[in-house]
Amino acid sequence: MSELWHRRKELGEPVHCYHAFTHFRDMAAGARTVDGAYRIHMSECRKRRDADTLEAPGKWRAWKAAYWWQDRVDAFDAVIEEEARQKRLKDIIEMNERHAAVASALQGKVIARLQALQPSDLSVAQLIIWFREATIIERRARGEATDIVQHDGPGVVTDLSGLTDKELDKFEQLMVKAQQKRLDGVAP
Repeated sequence: MSELWHRRKELGEPVHCYHAFTHFRDMAAGARTVDGAYRIHMSECRKRRDADTLEAPGKWRAWKAAYWWQDRVDAFDAVIEEEARQKRLKDIIEMNERHAAVASALQGKVIARLQALQPSDLSVAQLIIWFREATIIERRARGEATDIVQHDGPGVVTDLSGLTDKELDKFEQLMVKAQQKRLDGVAP
């Protein structure tokens, strides 16, 4: 069986009715009307120059009902929409692969440059920045937090990122001790 939007010979659809249907089928889904299809037909066939004001004759409306024009264009639109969705999906997959290849090539260039770099080529400030960025990248790659933030209660946040490692270690020890006291039923 052919697709619904092909000529319906089993319904006895004549060629001229199918031709009329193709004008209806090929219109934009949101603007599709029998009158619009008729106007296109009349202007393309050069039968009327004033086709933009014409209304379809009653036989066109009868053909629409007799040969299931609406059901056929709905099936046609569904296939077109699915093909467009599949193309978008294919394009996204190709884009992701292309971006990954570019990112990988760029990483290779950066790594080669880093390996050739001597620490003495960088200032202390540059070394600190590079170390901080490398640490952030590593933590993200391992799925760890990149910022240390203490929640003091609902909606209250204290930024601890300015503390040194030694201060953070001491703070963590105090938090563990306070937590243990809470678990033991002793207020901190």
